[in-house]
Amino acid sequence: MVQKEARLEDIIEVKKISAMFREPDFVILFSKGLTPFHRIYGLGYGSGFYPGVYVNHSISDRDELEGVLKEYVH
Repeated sequence: MVQKEARLEDIIEVKKISAMFREPDFVILFSKGLTPFHRIYGLGYGSGFYPGVYVNHSISDRDELEGVLKEYVH
């Protein structure tokens, strides 16, 4: 499988994914990059065909990470 870069400049959306009994997760959608497999995350969680990266609620400092990533949204 060919791996591609995920660049901060290519972030188009940081989208929350609702959860009933815990903190919501989020998905980072990119305009380009990553692998074709990452389009599954974009389609499944981001409701689009952009490649995405799923970020689980268990990551430490997740709210801070989400805020920093949102600064790069174009």
